[in-house]
Amino acid sequence: MDYKALLLFLAAILNLIMSLIIIRRGWKNPINKYFSLMTFFNILWAGGLLLFRLSNNYEVVRFSASFIYFASLLVVLNLFYFTIHFPFKNVNLNDYFKKILSFIFYVASLYFLFFYQKFSLSVKINYLNTVVYEPIAYLIFTIVLSILMLLAIVHLWLKYLKADKIFKRSIFLVLLGVIVGVAAGSYFNLYAMYFDEFRFYYLGPLFTLAINFVAFYLIFLKKDKKLEY
Repeated sequence: MDYKALLLFLAAILNLIMSLIIIRRGWKNPINKYFSLMTFFNILWAGGLLLFRLSNNYEVVRFSASFIYFASLLVVLNLFYFTIHFPFKNVNLNDYFKKILSFIFYVASLYFLFFYQKFSLSVKINYLNTVVYEPIAYLIFTIVLSILMLLAIVHLWLKYLKADKIFKRSIFLVLLGVIVGVAAGSYFNLYAMYFDEFRFYYLGPLFTLAINFVAFYLIFLKKDKKLEY
């Protein structure tokens, strides 16, 4: 196992530890719930990339090349819901908007998991492992994921501007972590593929740890009762 695979494995283990610890604090709290889901799908994302990196089986590499986008979509989706509730809920999502998100989730799940051969058109097994994606589907996915990431950032920023002073520091730290994690993670695992750049895809899950570490500190280590429901 090379250092890139080791870094992916480390990212998965760290996310697993954080997910299990936060779950023990109570699933009924939406902050805990969406953070745990976000870290869980980070595990699957890192695991999919690890499989893509290490496997020499054509079909396994092809499936994992599609699976990572299923996992990353759910990472961002749960990140978005997390920002709605952290450190307090300040908006109620429109029912039509929630139905749109559910529709995107079900369609993407079916497509990435059961029709992955239509998304991962071909792969090349070599020292790096590369893949050719269906361009229209990849563009649609890029737009959807970019909108969700932008909504999460904008919502946190607006929440920061309106929040009481006691919450501002927590919101700012999470906002900073989200900006770093989203910017780097999306570049290495989403936008870089437009330039056939596969060398640094393993960095995506590492940078999203910036979000998870900050949120984990505020939820668990800091033991800030203001974040409890």
